[in-house]
Amino acid sequence: MVCWRVLPARDLSLRRWDDEWVASDAISGDTHLLSLAAGIIVIRLQAGPVTTTELTAALMGTGQAEGGTVQECLDALAALELIEPCPA
Repeated sequence: MVCWRVLPARDLSLRRWDDEWVASDAISGDTHLLSLAAGIIVIRLQAGPVTTTELTAALMGTGQAEGGTVQECLDALAALELIEPCPA
């Protein structure tokens, strides 16, 4: 089972506007525009590591999870080096 976490070297601040999130990293100075689903994922991961299954369940409760959406968001956030897989 795959578990995910926010990269320890990140200091992310998130702000929501309508159906999007802006993630600012105080360490790198980078700013990223995220989808609503991706923002929800990052908020949940800031509380601690979570499995893909748990993230899918959390997004289902918000109406933001559709086929492939969770894994696509995880892949995109990992490509931005905001999150990483971790041991379960």
